[in-house]
Amino acid sequence: MKFLLIIFFLIFSFTDSSCQDLNEISDLIKYTGIYYVDTIVDYSQREKNWDRIKTDNGYINFGVDRIWFARDEDKWNYRDIKYKDFDESKETYLFESEHGLVEIKTDLTEIVFYDPQSKNKYVYHINSPKTNNGGISKSIFYNEEFMVIPNKANATYSATYTRDQKGKIIDYVRFYDVKENYLLRKYKAFLLSNISLAFDIIDGEQISYDKSGNIRRKTMFMNSNKIQFVNYLETKNSIVYDFDIKGSLIQYTEFQNGKESKIVKYNSGQEIVYAYDKDDKYFYQGNPSAGYELTYNEEFEEDRIFKMNVRDYSAGKTSYYNNGYLMESKNDGGVADVLDIDFDMNNNNWVITSTIDRVSSIQGAGIIIGSSEEGTNLQMFLISGDSYFNHYNIYNGFNISSLKDWIYTGNAKGGNSRNTISIMKMKDKIFVSINGKSTYQSNFTSLSSNTVGLFVDKTGNKINFQNLIIKKLNSSIPQKFYNPKNYISTESKFKGNGSGFLINTSGYIATNYHVIDGAVEIFTEIKGKDYKCKLVAVDKENDLAIIKVVDKNNFITYSTITSNKTETGSEVFVLGFPYALSLLGNEIKLTDGKVSSQSGFRGESKTYQISAPIQPGNSGGPLFNSDGNVVGIVSSKFTGGENVGYAIKSDYLVKFLAENNLTYEKTNSIKNISLVEKVKLLSETTFLIKTK
Repeated sequence: MKFLLIIFFLIFSFTDSSCQDLNEISDLIKYTGIYYVDTIVDYSQREKNWDRIKTDNGYINFGVDRIWFARDEDKWNYRDIKYKDFDESKETYLFESEHGLVEIKTDLTEIVFYDPQSKNKYVYHINSPKTNNGGISKSIFYNEEFMVIPNKANATYSATYTRDQKGKIIDYVRFYDVKENYLLRKYKAFLLSNISLAFDIIDGEQISYDKSGNIRRKTMFMNSNKIQFVNYLETKNSIVYDFDIKGSLIQYTEFQNGKESKIVKYNSGQEIVYAYDKDDKYFYQGNPSAGYELTYNEEFEEDRIFKMNVRDYSAGKTSYYNNGYLMESKNDGGVADVLDIDFDMNNNNWVITSTIDRVSSIQGAGIIIGSSEEGTNLQMFLISGDSYFNHYNIYNGFNISSLKDWIYTGNAKGGNSRNTISIMKMKDKIFVSINGKSTYQSNFTSLSSNTVGLFVDKTGNKINFQNLIIKKLNSSIPQKFYNPKNYISTESKFKGNGSGFLINTSGYIATNYHVIDGAVEIFTEIKGKDYKCKLVAVDKENDLAIIKVVDKNNFITYSTITSNKTETGSEVFVLGFPYALSLLGNEIKLTDGKVSSQSGFRGESKTYQISAPIQPGNSGGPLFNSDGNVVGIVSSKFTGGENVGYAIKSDYLVKFLAENNLTYEKTNSIKNISLVEKVKLLSETTFLIKTK
């Protein structure tokens, strides 16, 4: 349907009676199609001025001679238009319609509809239909099953994207929930299917959002062959970052061939609490203050950690059976299966656990450690089927255990039941628990080897071991698990980033001194383009700096800097660019909260304490009050608690500007509009600062 609609527009445009008109507007023909409109601004004419009355978003279906347009509702309208003139100074085509004049930019970035009856005009700002390399923006609509449909009327989702003249997709594909009107995710793509979202091919990364615009997941696809379909996002090779609603990293995951190969989990303080690498066959859990446990967790299922000996010989028989390791003794001396572990059992604290599922006989079975090749040195911790326990400590052929015979324990279940036995070494003591209950303890004696295994006593005794868990206590996590927290990409040409905000229309920007400290070159990114900046003034003591954009003019400001005290409990919000060079991308981020205190760290008076969540990269960004005026500059956060940030009070900035004869905007034109509208406009004056 969409294809036929576009063809109709092309045919219609070429049946115009004026060939000269068609030649004049031939550049516009290549833009026929559907576009997402990220901003629609309604104006009402009062005397000679145009007053902004409403801001919205929607869609345009451009066909040169007819334009269909819609807002968030599912109702489409259209205007038939006829070429009138070209305004060279504005690079704008002028068209007539029965409803009034229509102005269209030559690159289709803006369409203005005039309505002389109501004395209104409607300005449609189209989402990047033409980029510097001649890109054309398009939209695709989907039903709730993610199948492509011809228009928005019955759409549940939509995607907008831009292609260059060679057909290559530029920047991200942005995928929206049409019904609830929010960005679900954006992703780099190699191919977009005209059948279903399932057949789009990811080429790089995908970022997922919640309804509040917070990034909740970022996925990096390791896909050199470009065969990574959207509906199989986690079945190939990828790296996934998961975030909580406050923007804190909670999990880092690597996938290989559809399976998790490395996992790192974090607590609210961004400390590692769990780390796993499939190649190493073990994981760490704990935290820096309590210490970490290195854990081997063998459950005898498909991905086995230990290669136990499956065999049938004179001493006994072993096999994998019913999600366990089945051992059967064929002699009265019993059968053992042991393996070497890679830490010193004599000089470390550890815990060894196994769950014993008794199949037949009441004879002893359990854990064996430290066995020598000739069998003259070993220790065994055994449970019988009639609820008895024994500890054999064999040294040079002699049993030196303090326990000389079996002892009855009510902690062990009798008969063909399941029991869990754990042995813990802590300094110079050995502790034994059965089914979680303390059963026995003795002094630790040195082992002759770092071996751990399973043992089954007496002929006909058959035991199915459900697991073998080995923990090394008080371990340190290898550096490789900390690498995911190195958010700033080593591939970036910039060494650091922060935030800044416009103070006047001449291109002067305020930021933190520590953002630009040591920089050889300073840049600010404006609408995807990097502009070089020069350093104008610094105040090291108060962590302030002013930079000026080079080679760009015509800036607009909307609010002022207020030096009035902002009371504790006041609502505030922050705009900035946390982790912009890698993890979170260079879209502006909003967080909100309150002024928590009139003083900063350890009572320092020049800063406010704020509850709005901030991250590295927010430094230098503006702290706004509910009117949209700057009341502070975000400077730092306290990592020892949640949502404890600091912002330099704006009166220090006002004084700094006066000392350097720098002016700033003194009026506020956005005080009475909604927060959503404020954020849209203030985002145009808050910039990403990048340094080399």
